[in-house]
Amino acid sequence: MAPKRRPFSQLQWKQRSRILAQVVSIFQAHCLSLDDANLLIEKAFRKCQSFLPGLALDNQMCAQLLGALGRVRSAVLEGLGNQQLNTPRISVAQLDAAVCTLPLTHERVRQWGYDISVRAYTSAQAQQVPCQSSSSRSAAHNVGGEHCRHLERSLIPQALRETENAKRDICTIFPNYFQKFYAAESTKTIMEDTDKFPFINLFLTYIDNENRNARENASRREMPQRDRLALHQTEAYFIHSLKAHVELLEAYRWHQISSRRQENVLLQLRGGSLGADELMVQFDFKENVRYPISREETSEEWHAQNKLSLTVYGASVLAPAKAGGHVELYLLLVSEVLDHDAQIANMLLNQVLVLVRDHPRVNFPALRKLWLVSDCGPHFRSYESAAHFLVTLVTTLKVKVHVMYLGEQHGKGACDRLFGWTNEWLQRYLQEKPIHGIKDLVQAYRSGSTAMAQMDPSGAAFLVHSFDPGQSRPSRRLFFNCSTLKISRTYSLSAEPNSLAPSGITIRNNVFSDLVSNQSLGPWSIGETISEDEEQWRRGYYDKPRSWEELGPQAGDVNELTRKYTAQKSFKSHAMPAPKRSLEEKLSAKARTLSKQARKRRRQQAALKADGELLKKFAAAYRMFSDMDEPGRSGARIDFKPMESSFTDEDIHEHIAITKELFLLIIQDQSVQFLMDELDLPHDRANLFEIIDADGSGTLHVTELVQGLLKIRGEVKKSDAVATLLATKAIQNMVLELKEEQAEFRNTVLKKIEPRQRTSRSESAVMKPS
Repeated sequence: MAPKRRPFSQLQWKQRSRILAQVVSIFQAHCLSLDDANLLIEKAFRKCQSFLPGLALDNQMCAQLLGALGRVRSAVLEGLGNQQLNTPRISVAQLDAAVCTLPLTHERVRQWGYDISVRAYTSAQAQQVPCQSSSSRSAAHNVGGEHCRHLERSLIPQALRETENAKRDICTIFPNYFQKFYAAESTKTIMEDTDKFPFINLFLTYIDNENRNARENASRREMPQRDRLALHQTEAYFIHSLKAHVELLEAYRWHQISSRRQENVLLQLRGGSLGADELMVQFDFKENVRYPISREETSEEWHAQNKLSLTVYGASVLAPAKAGGHVELYLLLVSEVLDHDAQIANMLLNQVLVLVRDHPRVNFPALRKLWLVSDCGPHFRSYESAAHFLVTLVTTLKVKVHVMYLGEQHGKGACDRLFGWTNEWLQRYLQEKPIHGIKDLVQAYRSGSTAMAQMDPSGAAFLVHSFDPGQSRPSRRLFFNCSTLKISRTYSLSAEPNSLAPSGITIRNNVFSDLVSNQSLGPWSIGETISEDEEQWRRGYYDKPRSWEELGPQAGDVNELTRKYTAQKSFKSHAMPAPKRSLEEKLSAKARTLSKQARKRRRQQAALKADGELLKKFAAAYRMFSDMDEPGRSGARIDFKPMESSFTDEDIHEHIAITKELFLLIIQDQSVQFLMDELDLPHDRANLFEIIDADGSGTLHVTELVQGLLKIRGEVKKSDAVATLLATKAIQNMVLELKEEQAEFRNTVLKKIEPRQRTSRSESAVMKPS
């Protein structure tokens, strides 16, 4: 008799998760696009309506959610404050960014109660605003790695610009070329999607089909032959260009898809699909923790932090429980060894498995399959690690081993959550005690994890230990050798004991963890290297006394300070300062700092004012010099004070060009000399023109004059001025030589082209009918 099935609403969360995982796996296998998913949902609902007539697919829940978010948005805009809303600190931009991640059009969002303008909707889609967080690392918007950043910020915009270029050039020849494309319903649907790759791909497909079926298009046949040829050449160019864009986009999208596939398998395992006899370990390295750390650091401790640090290795474990189900464990191993290679990573994993085996709540003898989950770092995805995972562990534990690598730069998960907790534990511990070494760091993690476990006794358990692999590395290292395996191109490897196999183990390359390969890996072997020389582990080294590890001075001790006091105490005076600065002295020092900053601002303002006045004098002199009937009076002094009084800032423009002759006349004026003195310009002012004239044009424009005067303020060494002048002259000579070479090359090309052009023109004249 078949067991009675319970309704979905009465199932436990693990059973619900297992059912949902099965449904999601069906979607992943058969829905390669949004149209496939919509069609599958529509067909499934039609089948379900045959035995559930009242079943209807509506968007009531989504509409209610958007309506509630719309009310929150209105409340934030009205300035009610987050305290009245009982929510964390949030902004309208963050709400808009969250809502615009949904695959909904602007009209549908407003229809369901989220009142947002078209401009705000477009801006929120273009720029995702991260929520505020206490951690600076988590507060930054995580785009998933450098590959995803290139895809979103560079590759897709470049491809979209190329489609615009294609549209512009093709429509110049054939204005109605894209009329059918933009009128199609599939195009309208795809253009509303936030993912622009389907549109780029469809755009390329349309141009390619139009080019292939050109003879069947009546509108193209009516075009002049010259236009048809130009259209065909333009199509061919953009087909080739867009195919290159699409191929690159497909590779980067495949990277995202691969990461999502591995992530979905991990979510399924954590959601309830992990078997009762299966153990999963997800592990990673944390960035090194520098020490010593304290609330008030001394200069010696600060310098020591640049040389001393500790390795932190974390693991998240789901293990078979003796009471049934799985027990969740978080493990932290702290070591003084700073190497992060495959050898130390394998030793740390062995220690994690030993701690899990000895845990009182874990039913380790029931283990039949071991899942190992990590990122694609070279210390985990390597041939040395493959030998340890697929051969050593299988042989030692007599169980199946499935290795799952998460996508490159996408390996975020439980370990990062654990490392976030450790940062909080560390800050809380430092409020009471300093951290001077590995024992203190372990104690900090233990106290924080104990407090966290007490808040949720039935939740996850924490294990924190120090790890010391000894002074020297093991001399023997094993490597996995297989000619058919490129380990950097796989995300999933599995191995199991097999008495019928020659080596006793069957190894498979599944490529992805949601697939199971039917073929075992080709001939493989285990390579071995033995080091003859003893190699030490890399550790932090500090060659000075570690004062923070000492007990400190005791009563009756004689040290350097006591001896110095004995030798100098006879030099006491009545005007000796107190050992520490008083409040009045601190305030006085702060006042001196503010006064110094104010004087600096006044000097800068005076310099800017003097620079502006000097610029007015140059501009007024330029105006007068231009209006003079006899501009050749180079030796005469000019009086530009009457014009300067009526000269305003608006009269200063880029068309002003000060020649060297005019520059020498202006600097002879005493008022100009006074302003130059205020600007602290060099006294050798007759040679300033060559220094400021960077482009060697023989004239100084407004921008060139202002920047030059500001940069040469202060004392200038003659050698610096000469070096700069010589370098500028050398660059100018190189530019002139380059211009001459380009002109010569252009003339040569034109001479070779002209006979051909004359020949082609004569041939066309002969072929033209009379």
